[in-house]
Amino acid sequence: MQASADLLRRIESAFADVPQPPPDLLYNTHCIECREVSDFFAVRPWQAVAVLTGRIIGTPLLTAEAWRYYLPAILIWCVRDTAAADVLVENTVSQLTPPADGESRWFTPRCQGFNVLQCNAIVAFLDWYRATLDELAGQDPEPVGGLSSARAYWVNQSTQATAD
Repeated sequence: MQASADLLRRIESAFADVPQPPPDLLYNTHCIECREVSDFFAVRPWQAVAVLTGRIIGTPLLTAEAWRYYLPAILIWCVRDTAAADVLVENTVSQLTPPADGESRWFTPRCQGFNVLQCNAIVAFLDWYRATLDELAGQDPEPVGGLSSARAYWVNQSTQATAD
């Protein structure tokens, strides 16, 4: 439990000063589902989303800018209320994992521009996820087909990122 509290503080601290992007970058008008997800997120700062109760869904429908901005709220939800987050936890790990086929059309725009503290918080989240799986008897430690590659990617990003 203390490890989870430490991780939550680490995420909050790493992303505390991230400015909210303009609404036009946060809003996805592709389809009705995209607009519904955007309506939920785009009117709130990430810190306000992080304290909401219920279920966050549809994160793949967020624009790249919105996904990057709301990532700390998503990570916090996954750690704070893993059971209620349900498939969001695995979906988030999947979205943090570089594609095995090298096709990065969706991955690169979402997973660039993080500073070293943010990359390290993401690595800590991935480590928490692996430890959480290890605690659950019979769980496969590679459920999204690449937890190790996700961790390696973010460790590498942290060495290349700025300290801003």
